[in-house]
Amino acid sequence: MLSYKYKLCVFIRNLFKMCGDIKRMTKRKFYVTILLTVLVAILILALIDKLGGAGTGYPPITIAWLNRSMIEWAPQQNASLSFAAMYLRPSYGGIGAPYNTLQVQEADLNMLASSNASCLRIDLGYAPWLSKNSTQIAEDTALIRDVRNDGMCLIIADAASESYRGPGNELTWQEFKTAWVQRVRTIAALYRPNYYIIIKEPGWYVPMVSDAYTNPQFSNASDWLQLAANLSETVKSVSPNTSVGVSISSDGLNSQSEFYIPFLQGLKRIGTVDFLGFDIYTTNAFNQTQDYLSEYGRGNKSVWIAEAWSGTGRVAYNSSRAQLDKEWMLALYYFAQKINASFVIPFFTNIFSSYTWNDTTSAILQNYQMRTPVFYEFQKLASAYGR
Repeated sequence: MLSYKYKLCVFIRNLFKMCGDIKRMTKRKFYVTILLTVLVAILILALIDKLGGAGTGYPPITIAWLNRSMIEWAPQQNASLSFAAMYLRPSYGGIGAPYNTLQVQEADLNMLASSNASCLRIDLGYAPWLSKNSTQIAEDTALIRDVRNDGMCLIIADAASESYRGPGNELTWQEFKTAWVQRVRTIAALYRPNYYIIIKEPGWYVPMVSDAYTNPQFSNASDWLQLAANLSETVKSVSPNTSVGVSISSDGLNSQSEFYIPFLQGLKRIGTVDFLGFDIYTTNAFNQTQDYLSEYGRGNKSVWIAEAWSGTGRVAYNSSRAQLDKEWMLALYYFAQKINASFVIPFFTNIFSSYTWNDTTSAILQNYQMRTPVFYEFQKLASAYGR
């Protein structure tokens, strides 16, 4: 889960660049630019909310809330499930960052391997294929081979391409859907992952679609269901043994039920979709996930906690939360049993090593030698109850 406020700031900055140097603007042009920026920002934020980006307007996860919840969720006997982890360094186009050297990415992999995770999730960016960057494709391929050589299974989640972001780079919704099918076909055929999350939170794609807030089909559940069917069938056609799933932000289950209830209900009827993923970062998301499954059930699909942390990116990297995060990890395991989830995937796994990061390669490598309390809690649970 990425920060939409950050992406919006980048968008506004780029919009000003398109209008030229502010110092050379006429007063009329300056005010017109301000007005257009505000209007577009409001539209984008409204649509992100409509499709359920992870919410920040809910009561925060606190130790007191965790303690109460663990009493409610604690099972009579602990059950086994799959503990996976996000492999962040090669995700979201990070492989192209100059400080993300091969040594850095291998250090991240070694840390995650030591956590006893059974699988690693990579939100694989497609930019190297769009630009025909054979060097970066080869690096992605080598890292994926290393994941398997370390004995872990591979989860790929669709991260589209960071090159679609920003004014002038987006695709129309129809173009985006066509490119999406080609993207999953290429990646599934090349890597044959054990699991493929073909849709990662519908609202996450908003900044990549030029008509996202003007085309009513973009917020139409039926259109997304047809897309999910096309994507899942495409993956199965080139990698028949890959299990396919779709994730949603659980915060949208009550605030945007008119989209998410028919969407999830429709996914249950698609035979090529194997699991439903729920992304949980707030107290509300925990509650809404449980309420939805209690009322509507899972159909014949497996349930995943496909992304989770004790808060969004605005608060996650705060070292004062170290003890809270440790308790949250145990509570998340209890909750996974409460809803009979088969996978749990913490998202901000850099925090397994440190709460403080910078863009210096040497400092990053040093950080990966450290461990935080939440790492040890995850490692203990994965060792005792992982499968």
